[in-house]
Amino acid sequence: MATTDVGCLSLATDGPEGPMALPVFGNSAADVDWLFGWCREADLPLHVSIYEPGFLRLALAHHKAGRLPARTKIQLYFGGPTALFGLPPTRTSLNAYVEMISDVGIPWMVGVPWGDVLGSGLAEAALQAGGHVRVGLEDFAGQGQPTNEELVAQAADLGAQHGRPPAGMDDVMAALWG
Repeated sequence: MATTDVGCLSLATDGPEGPMALPVFGNSAADVDWLFGWCREADLPLHVSIYEPGFLRLALAHHKAGRLPARTKIQLYFGGPTALFGLPPTRTSLNAYVEMISDVGIPWMVGVPWGDVLGSGLAEAALQAGGHVRVGLEDFAGQGQPTNEELVAQAADLGAQHGRPPAGMDDVMAALWG
């Protein structure tokens, strides 16, 4: 599986003394076009990282033109409390993305780097909207110090409560590799 950021991002975090700049990273539209073509030719599944709404608009333009690789998964990232990028992890923010992606048939999931995807309510909102959830320590800045295993168990319980049991390894491989 390949992965790409579908744009450039100027990262910063908010702290007691104000914003702190982090490195700029990402890809130009030309680089994105090249990578999408390479993945199509190699028939390689692709993880597309969406940090800003414009990233999703570019990916969807490729999809509309038939240029998105066949097995693409969209990862919607929401900025946690100190992460100064993208939309905040709220139902309203998710609804903006869902409105853009709901009728295109591309699997998607949510994550909250430097935040709390479960505690924010974003995980539950994503499950209710037909999406999936990424969990792990990168997506946790809540109370306590859970392990990745504990966070996965919490997400699995939440999914079960909404009739969305976790996918097993075979399910994931079938979804990505066909």
